[in-house]
Amino acid sequence: MSAGVHVVGHVTTDRLVREGLRDEVLPGGCVSYAARAHCALGWPVTVTTSGATDAFPPEVTVDRAESATTRFVNTYREGARSQTIEAIGPPLLPRDETVFDALHLAPVLGEVPLDAWLGRGRFMGVGLQGWLRRAEGVAGPGVHVVAGEAPLLRGVDVVFLSDEDLRGQDGLLEQLRTRVPLVALTHGAQGVTLFSAGTELRLPAVAAEERDPTGAGDTFAAGTLHGLANGMPAARAALVGAKLAAACVAQVGLPDVAHLRAALAC
Repeated sequence: MSAGVHVVGHVTTDRLVREGLRDEVLPGGCVSYAARAHCALGWPVTVTTSGATDAFPPEVTVDRAESATTRFVNTYREGARSQTIEAIGPPLLPRDETVFDALHLAPVLGEVPLDAWLGRGRFMGVGLQGWLRRAEGVAGPGVHVVAGEAPLLRGVDVVFLSDEDLRGQDGLLEQLRTRVPLVALTHGAQGVTLFSAGTELRLPAVAAEERDPTGAGDTFAAGTLHGLANGMPAARAALVGAKLAAACVAQVGLPDVAHLRAALAC
């Protein structure tokens, strides 16, 4: 598969504000985690993004739309998180007519217009989280992240979302099951349920010593998408994703590609 996989979404910087601790700034974005997982799987990886590119390994080809970086502030008080937005990058559109073996859309805040990317991948998977939230007003102090709406997912082969994404989205899962051939609903450390052709298959997670849960869903999506695009049955493809997710949560911050690759051999 010479064309490889193309991943689309904003790189982010995430400022963590916690009582009694110094503020911490970390690189993030679904695309940052997904691209590293795809690298571990051995595909040629290209990315369309906006913002800093140091989140990607050197083997990733980066098409950067602009230098503007989406910036979140995550404030934790008494175990609860509130999320505000300091800056938002631009919408991400295709720059040429390349059709990839696989297309992985991984928005964080609705920055990927789905219709513009249809037909740009022979196999197409999307992470739904970034369409299920939006900015409440123009980015700046006090602008919060609130619930958004899922796009009409025509032409999509697999969609990934979590139990958390379903909160306040009545009827969403049922709609997805009628529109998308495969729906992967993750349950954190409790595994994943695959919905396809009216059937449900519950699979356990791969055991891991969790140090940082960030990015688990994105690495799971990358591994599962890779397996499906290469003709694996859904359960086997999900196992690839689960191995990558387990390796991801065992590290703090963006995972090391070599560590992810080693996990696949287990």
